[in-house]
Amino acid sequence: MNCTSQRRLIAVDPSLTQSGWVVLSLDQDTPLSWGVIRGGKSSENIQNRLLSIQKAINEIFEVHRIGENDYIVCEGPAPVTLNPSSTLKVEQVRGVFETLARSKGVCVPGRLNPRTVQSELLGIRGKQIPREEVKRIARQVAMSLFQDLDASHPQDVIDACLIGALARSRIIRALQTGVLVESVFQEQERKGRHYAGSGKSRGLRWSSSSFVGQLK
Repeated sequence: MNCTSQRRLIAVDPSLTQSGWVVLSLDQDTPLSWGVIRGGKSSENIQNRLLSIQKAINEIFEVHRIGENDYIVCEGPAPVTLNPSSTLKVEQVRGVFETLARSKGVCVPGRLNPRTVQSELLGIRGKQIPREEVKRIARQVAMSLFQDLDASHPQDVIDACLIGALARSRIIRALQTGVLVESVFQEQERKGRHYAGSGKSRGLRWSSSSFVGQLK
């Protein structure tokens, strides 16, 4: 059993090179910790790189005593894959996070694909805009949600915080309404795919107040 009283969520932006992660409390809107996990040099054997990542993940779990009653949500693959080889490598990293989490009794309710985060959290819908502009908006929104973030934080941490903000809101909603957490993620992912192709943009929909007092 989890020895802590508060329930946590680990949100992850997985990558073989550098994975961003954040630990959030479901009971408070302030992040508990964040950072990056580096997967070693590209010249190294991929099995060794994955083992290094697994050890780093396990250390995070142990430091924060992550276990039963806690959650993990990773960014899923983009709807359109331009580089299948890279996608497969990232999927292996994602699998390490989720498999290790399950072995510790952590709930893995689903994933959030990038388009869903962009449409629901950043207000970006329809035609894709330049990547640098997406990063700028992402950083702006993340810093407005989590005031401890600043311009010095890596983009991987920014992305993990956005995934965490959206995932935390969904988990809280499921707990408050008594539905399965997994069903909330599945339903919202279908909506996210619909919005991504709708050609509509409603602007930013979230603020830091969206997360305050959701779960007492």
